[in-house]
Amino acid sequence: QRRRRRRRHRNISKVHLSWSAHPTANKLQMVVPFLDRVDGDWATKGVSSHYLTIIWSAISPLARLIVALLIVWSLGGNLHKPRQQTAILTGVCSAFLTFCYLTPMLTGYHDDSATNNNKNELATFALYLLSFAAALIGMALGSLLPRPFSGVALGAGFGLFLVTALENAGSNASGGLIGFPMLGGGLGLLGGFVGIRFHNPLILPLSTIVIIGATASTIAKPHLFTSLKNVTLGYNNHHTSTLLLTWIIASTLTTAAVFYRDSSLLRIFQGGYSHLDAEADEHGDDKTLK
Repeated sequence: QRRRRRRRHRNISKVHLSWSAHPTANKLQMVVPFLDRVDGDWATKGVSSHYLTIIWSAISPLARLIVALLIVWSLGGNLHKPRQQTAILTGVCSAFLTFCYLTPMLTGYHDDSATNNNKNELATFALYLLSFAAALIGMALGSLLPRPFSGVALGAGFGLFLVTALENAGSNASGGLIGFPMLGGGLGLLGGFVGIRFHNPLILPLSTIVIIGATASTIAKPHLFTSLKNVTLGYNNHHTSTLLLTWIIASTLTTAAVFYRDSSLLRIFQGGYSHLDAEADEHGDDKTLK
């Protein structure tokens, strides 16, 4: 019994020494021996990792497509709540623009040293935090002033679409004088003025079609987010044709969802338009700047 206790004590000491000698990143592999570290991620060894890669590559695009379609369907039928819909659209625009224009400022480190790696992590955290804060501010403004900010969202989104189309045509619009800051900003101000002065019932559906179409396209194809960001910043972009085509398809699906879920929109072209929830709209939901 004493010999068994000594052997057990020696084995425990060896395990403790081997555990402390390994770095933290490899301790998981000691606990679960069939795991292996591949390209910075944990994956199973042998044939099973190949099957997992195949399954994930097949499921991931389908899952992204389902999420994009759910967003199109859910937000396409939310026009009877103009304050909530405008808040969502303005929040998306604010977060996207904040992320685009702060990325070169906060993550502009190219040194691979440990100090700058820490700076990159901190800058990335600050970038996402500031983008989230901008989304909250945009949602608050859109909910408070739905008429002008629905026009601003339409103008900015349509301006970005025009810059993408011009860039695809080979005019180098994103890097020229008619880039997004000029075209998108000008159309945004014009849309805000039109929303205040005329209150056209088409403004909110059109802004929904443009903004939700862009959002759904970047969710279905994540690499298009980088292309959209490059167009916004005026960088060279080689995927504008794919971005433009995907954006048009997603906007077409959003248009179908909008008109299917709110059939009263068809009466805009015949006169006498009113929301499905006309009584709430008339008495209290959207009296901003009346």
